[in-house]
Amino acid sequence: MPGARANFRAAGRFRAWLHARVLRRARRFGLGLSTLLALPAGACDTRPADLQANVRTADRPRAEPAAPQVTPAPTPEEDIGELLAWVAAGHEGDGLPARIEVALRQDDASVGAALVFIRGGKATKMIIDALAAAGTPAAQDALCRLARDGHLPPHVRAEAVASLGLIKRPTPAMMLQVAELLQTRDADLSAPALFLAGSVARAGRAEHPAQAAVIERLVLVASARARGTDEQLEALAALGNLGSATVLPRLRPAVTAGDPRVRAAATRALRLVPDREADRLLAVTLGRDRDPTVRAAAIFAAGFRPLGPLLDVLVDTAQNDPIDYVRAGAVTLLAQNRETSPQLAGR
Repeated sequence: MPGARANFRAAGRFRAWLHARVLRRARRFGLGLSTLLALPAGACDTRPADLQANVRTADRPRAEPAAPQVTPAPTPEEDIGELLAWVAAGHEGDGLPARIEVALRQDDASVGAALVFIRGGKATKMIIDALAAAGTPAAQDALCRLARDGHLPPHVRAEAVASLGLIKRPTPAMMLQVAELLQTRDADLSAPALFLAGSVARAGRAEHPAQAAVIERLVLVASARARGTDEQLEALAALGNLGSATVLPRLRPAVTAGDPRVRAAATRALRLVPDREADRLLAVTLGRDRDPTVRAAAIFAAGFRPLGPLLDVLVDTAQNDPIDYVRAGAVTLLAQNRETSPQLAGR
């Protein structure tokens, strides 16, 4: 309803004004960090729309008290044919995607039926997502086969490729298939393959380090070929997904590039880098970069890391950054980590 949407937008604007006013007055009257952190976390969740790529930490759910563990009852096997018939008839409710996922996980034969269904052009996104969520070796192989199937529409192949990045325990065979996708330079698959490859390498690194190393080298080579801003942004996103210190030589110059979009992308890419230099680069960016979207990207990246090395600069940002939404982001991040960061005690 247009009226309801207008009221919602107006309420959002008032909430943003109110929280920014509270933060400004806290600084004006010398309120300490402990007072700022006492604000509800939601009170700091105000950002311009063009910063959505930078935002994750402010929406992270708070930990709830642990509920008593109850052993779930075994899920009865359902016939995949019946489930797919429901999908073909246009049904999506009654937990249908989750039920399909369970069926695919319980019986590898169901995967073949799902492949036939997808190749028939019916509800491909739902079934591809279910295959990725199932994550079994058979499901991973099926997704790779879909990605390689040149008879399928490009968007279906791209969906299959992108879903590989959701696999929590990739098999060596699937990882090598991803490496092959990176080398084929298929026009329809190059962008999603580059983006997901880092996630696959990171997920499989502990169990399959050799295959992860192959993917890592290919991602580094592909990122070095990037030309133009758009390709640079895609390459930086891929490097960020790797979660490896090997990306630092590519990120160092990017965090000081002239284009703030490139600096922001490089800053986000530091979030998973397991090296103290990543903390140093984030601290320098947060304290010195003149563009607020880049400083907001640094807060986003900090949300993936232990806050200890970044605590001083985050506190300073929460109290002194000239931009409301940047201060608010720092306050939110500190508030969300107050119980898990002993260094915040007494501040």
